[in-house]
Amino acid sequence: MKYADTISQTSDAGTFRGSPTARGRPKRLPGADMNPVPSVRVLLFSLTLALAGLAADLAPVRAAEARMAVDPALAAAGAPLPVTGANPRRWDRPIAFGPYRTSAVRDGGTLGWSVELLNLGAAGSKRPYAFTLETPGGPVDAECHQKGLEGWHQPSGVTVDLRAAMGKPALVCAFRPATGGAAGADGGAAGGGAWVLELAAARKLTGGFVGVLRPADETAGGSLTIRSVHALEKSPIPLGSPAGYALERDGRAVAAVEVINAGRVWLSGSSAPAPAALPAALAALLLFQPPE
Repeated sequence: MKYADTISQTSDAGTFRGSPTARGRPKRLPGADMNPVPSVRVLLFSLTLALAGLAADLAPVRAAEARMAVDPALAAAGAPLPVTGANPRRWDRPIAFGPYRTSAVRDGGTLGWSVELLNLGAAGSKRPYAFTLETPGGPVDAECHQKGLEGWHQPSGVTVDLRAAMGKPALVCAFRPATGGAAGADGGAAGGGAWVLELAAARKLTGGFVGVLRPADETAGGSLTIRSVHALEKSPIPLGSPAGYALERDGRAVAAVEVINAGRVWLSGSSAPAPAALPAALAALLLFQPPE
């Protein structure tokens, strides 16, 4: 009696045909008609579903420009002011949003140094820039210094932000009325007095930046806290670099600036007693270039 001595096994790669061995017809193994690696197919199917879900979550972001997530109360306070001149940046062009406009930004360029010895290295940089912001209450002068200092271990590739480790700010700005006036009741150029912005890398695993906008007179009140925002609208995935910055007083959003795309600015209208320094600080944040 003759037997069909052929085994056909179907796989994703096609059909495999084998012949009997010299000892006789090979036995059919249990489940021989099934996919030999069903767990792999299940894993690939699950991964496909996960990627499809992620693509669905990101589709609205791709369909429109990525937008920074803004505090709902601040977003409801009024439409954002579009920014012009910030991105792409040209130093001979002013930055403008709403009734605020900078004069030509005076950029001193980036000065840097680096040294390496016995697989250890360090590098520092400094970038000063200044501008005058025209406001409804009068011009405000701004002078900023962006500083960086990092160290690294060559064999391991580990890099450390030394300024952040020492608690030193990456950006420091001073704002004062261009007329040299003192603080007044209207909060304009003569009413903002001198204010200071300090922004430092956050000392936590999630990264980002935190800081403060405060009166130069430390006995005065009205300080605002600053934090970088990495979340995007309609996206579960935050950006590694800041999408913008939020300024808050007593936990309530007062202003925000988006630094991606062309840029946008939100002002709640309740920023007293720093209405002149606040838009100047937003302009400085638009000019800030975080270290990579």
